[in-house]
This record gives sequence, C-alpha cells and structure tokens, in this order.
Amino acid sequence: MLQNMTVKTKRGYRVNKNSLDVLVSYHRRSKKTGWIYDRMDEFFFRAVRRFRFDVKGTTEPLKYLVYNKGQHINRWHTDSRLYEPAASKLTRKLSMSIELSPRGSFEGGKLEVFQSGPPLNARQGWAVVFPSHVPHRLIPVTQGVRHVLVNFFSGPPFR
Repeated sequence: MLQNMTVKTKRGYRVNKNSLDVLVSYHRRSKKTGWIYDRMDEFFFRAVRRFRFDVKGTTEPLKYLVYNKGQHINRWHTDSRLYEPAASKLTRKLSMSIELSPRGSFEGGKLEVFQSGPPLNARQGWAVVFPSHVPHRLIPVTQGVRHVLVNFFSGPPFR
C-alpha cells in the first residue's frame, strides 16, 4: 500500500511536503521479492569492491517510490541515517536507485547527486549506486509518473 513518506523530527515522524513529497511502500525479502533483492545485491557487491566499505548487506525493506506530478525530494539530504531505526547499530553505506519508468513517461524527476555533474537521467532498468553519505535530491516531476526502487547496504559505523 502506498503512503506518504515521512521525515524524522524532534516530535517523531511527520509528513513534510515542502522538503519531501513522495509515495512509498515497503517490501521485505520474501519468496515473492527475493529475486529483486538478489539482483540488487549483485550490484551492491560490485560497488562494495570499488568503494571498499565494510558492509553486512541489505538490512531494510525494499522501498517502492512513486513520484506524481509535483512530487519530489527537494531538499539536499544524505541517506546515512535517514529512516534508519534508532535501535540499529548499523550505518547505511551505499544507496541504490533503480529506474522503473520508461524514458519519456515523465518529465523532471531527475536525481541530483552532489558534485557529480548534471542531474542523472537514468534509463528504465538502470541502477544508480552512490555512497549514502553523499548529499542528493530529486527535482520535482513536472509531467507523468516516475516509479523507482530504492534500497541500502549497511555495515558497522565508519572509523
């Protein structure tokens, strides 16, 4: 079931559409979703070799995000601790975004990763992997609907 994504505040988790306006559903690893996790893990492990991060693996449910016209994650943010359960002793190390929408089915909605050049215009099926501590945002969708899968590889805190 899709719901509005929330942000953590001093008063708990809240919807704040000024900085974050996106619909999300969460999907745990199961017989039905296992193949998606396995495929994402392949890309994560390739990235781990490049970045040389100490990781344990995927520890959170897969996120299916839907951005309708006007929706965005307009503020620069990192994923290092964002949405991570407070009780967890792990830190997000790598973030992955997989484009599910065919090119041309939406406008705007591009991922901007800080200091990596122009906004990324990924094709359907492409995975973008980057360190979770790098600031990024998603500019508003101006037309159509964008569908994305997102997940993270976590590990012990950086030393």
